[in-house]
Amino acid sequence: MTRPHRGEALLDYLNRAGTIPLLTAAEELHLGAIVQEWLQHPEPPQALRRRGTRARNRMVSANLRLVVMVCRRYQTASAASSSTCSTSSRPATSA
Repeated sequence: MTRPHRGEALLDYLNRAGTIPLLTAAEELHLGAIVQEWLQHPEPPQALRRRGTRARNRMVSANLRLVVMVCRRYQTASAASSSTCSTSSRPATSA
């Protein structure tokens, strides 16, 4: 089995992240409350640690999807001015 090219692996990762459902405001509050309960408990029982970990992971995954969505929108919006993006990182040269 061959390893995918680094660019292909990143694209695959971002595509998978893009399939994660975003959170509603109510879900975010609910999951945040679970994480807070877990983190504020002096010695959380195993069940609370599991719930807290799952809630945190769900929040991180959904926020990663949000980052991917914003990035893709930025790329799409800047595609028309791609020459600006490709030249903006180059140092100015004197003629």
